[in-house]
Amino acid sequence: AIRGRNLHDTQSMGQQDPYIRFSLEGTAKVKKIVHQVPRCRGGGQFPVWNYTIEIPVSSEDKFLRISVWNKNLVADSLIGRSRLPLQSIIPFINPLVAFYNQRQTASGLDSGYNSLFLTTRGYNNKCFKYSMRSWFQLARDLNSQASAGQMLIEFRFFPYRASKTIDWNAPEDVKKGGQILRTPKIFGETLQCCVNKSECKIPQPVYDCVEFIMDKGLNHEGVFRIPGDSNKVDEFKKAYDLRQFPSLAGVNEVAGLLKLFFRELPEPLIPYTHYKSFISVPGDSKGADDMIEKFKVVIATMDFM
Repeated sequence: AIRGRNLHDTQSMGQQDPYIRFSLEGTAKVKKIVHQVPRCRGGGQFPVWNYTIEIPVSSEDKFLRISVWNKNLVADSLIGRSRLPLQSIIPFINPLVAFYNQRQTASGLDSGYNSLFLTTRGYNNKCFKYSMRSWFQLARDLNSQASAGQMLIEFRFFPYRASKTIDWNAPEDVKKGGQILRTPKIFGETLQCCVNKSECKIPQPVYDCVEFIMDKGLNHEGVFRIPGDSNKVDEFKKAYDLRQFPSLAGVNEVAGLLKLFFRELPEPLIPYTHYKSFISVPGDSKGADDMIEKFKVVIATMDFM
C-alpha cells in the first residue's frame, strides 16, 4: 500500500488518521484473516503509507477486499472500500502468465483500472521482476457509486510451487489433497492429468523448466538445438516422476527435459486434428505479421484440455 488521494473525509475536526484492512473472499466458508496496514497519523485525504504486507493466496480465494478506516478514540469510521477480483490481478504479475518484454520498462495493459502497467525490476528473483502498480477506486459502500477517493497499490506475486504441495506419505496431507489425482508418474501422462488441481494450470516440469531458461538461458547459444547430457535429463525425469522436484542445472539439460516432456505426451501438443492446419500456415502467409495472426486463429480453435 503506497498512498491515497482525495479520500472521503470523515473527520469533523483536524486531520483523519487513515489505515487499511485487507482480507480475502473465496468459496470456502472459513473466516479469513484480516491483514492491516498501520494508520498514517494526520494523513487526512492524502495519506502516505509505503507499507508492505504478505497475503497468502490459495486457489479458493476469488476476491481481495480492501477497506480504509479512520482511527478514532471511540469507534473507527469507514472511509471507503473496494473489492478486487484476483483473476484480474494475478495474471499480470505471475511470471508464467504475464507478458514479459525485457526491452521495455513499462507495458500498457488493457484494463478497467486507471493507470495500470507492468514494470520490470533488475533483481535476481524472477518473480520480483513482475509488479503491477495501479490507482484503485474506493466507494463509500460496495453497493454505492459514491466515490471515496483512490488508493495506489503495488502487487507482486511469489509462487512457491505451481501445484499444491502434498506429502503422500502423511495421512493428514492426503486428506488435504481432496480430489487431487495421484498418478504414478508425470512424464507420459495427459495434460489434463498433469495440471489437475494445479494453481496456475501448468505442469510442474514445464513451469520449472521455463523459469530456469528465462533466468539463465535467454543468452545461451543453441538452447534447444544443442543436446544436453542425456543421463542428467533422465535423472531429472525420474525425480519428477517420484514427486521429488529436482534442483535443475544446465541450460541444455533443462531444455532437453522440456522437449522430453512434450515428446512423451500421449497426444502431441499440436493435436492430430489440427496438424495440417498448423503446418500450412507458413506457406499461406504473406509475411511475419500475417503468419502470427494465422497461428493465433489456429491455436484459438485448439482444445488443449
